[in-house]
Amino acid sequence: MRHKTTPTPVKRLKVTAIRLTFLFYALSGFVSAGQPAPQEVEVATVGTQGKLKTREFVGIINIGGLIDINAPTSGIVTQFKGKLGVSVRASERLAAIKNLDELYKDVVIKSPADNIRIMRTYVEEGNFVQKHQRLMVLAKDIYYEARVHLVASEVDWLRHAKNIQVLVHPDSPHEQSFGIVDSRLEIPDEESRFYSARLKLNCPQTLCKDTTLAGAIVKVVIKNPGNIRISKEALLNNGKTVAVVNSMGVIELRKIVIGRITGELVEVLHGLALNERLVVRHNSPLSEGENVLVKSAIVERFTAIESAGSSEKMP
Repeated sequence: MRHKTTPTPVKRLKVTAIRLTFLFYALSGFVSAGQPAPQEVEVATVGTQGKLKTREFVGIINIGGLIDINAPTSGIVTQFKGKLGVSVRASERLAAIKNLDELYKDVVIKSPADNIRIMRTYVEEGNFVQKHQRLMVLAKDIYYEARVHLVASEVDWLRHAKNIQVLVHPDSPHEQSFGIVDSRLEIPDEESRFYSARLKLNCPQTLCKDTTLAGAIVKVVIKNPGNIRISKEALLNNGKTVAVVNSMGVIELRKIVIGRITGELVEVLHGLALNERLVVRHNSPLSEGENVLVKSAIVERFTAIESAGSSEKMP
């Protein structure tokens, strides 16, 4: 009579593991068979072929963050806080003027903000001042800005600049170079033909703590390699978006800002970077996060426009 052998716990675990492995592969095959294959797309690498162009403009240094304190009335200055470099608090008394027209009534002038410094004074106690005459200049978070004037054909050059340098005291032993942190363009009125560009300098606190550079002549060097332009076939959603393929083969729908259109090419002002892979052909609509298969890469499909400027006004 044969005795029935009872499997050991180790053998039971091995059998269970084998069964689970077979079940996993079976289910994987079933799921993969039910999923559609990633669609094939053609892409182009965003790049530029234009040479770096440089233009130079002459401008002047202005100081931002200054507050003029003017006399609200005519009279005699009876009190005056005029020590340079002193910080004052909000509503602190700065000066008092005895108004000769209103029975010698004292008109008090107070600080308009907190933690501001007295940068410059123009009167002393006992002086007679006229209404609106400047009494002092206060400073709060002062900054330097270079101001240059541009004609309409140079506006695009500034707007699409890739690198801007401001040289203070150019071509001299004291020349200093600054980058910029912000730029603003003022549209001219009907009588003026010039745009005024205000370039806020990236100036260290050690240099921008006073007004020593105010009025200095500057040379503004603007470097522009040109703007990207793409084929119309890459545009989606009526030209508002494009599809970019990342390194994992996943679609990212990107909003762009377009400029001039020349034939089949569209200028891209914002939204694309160099060396990104842009979808130019696909078989079915693309969606955010979709996996795709890159079929082929179109070499040098996109080029750059050299910004020669245009006569259109800024929006």
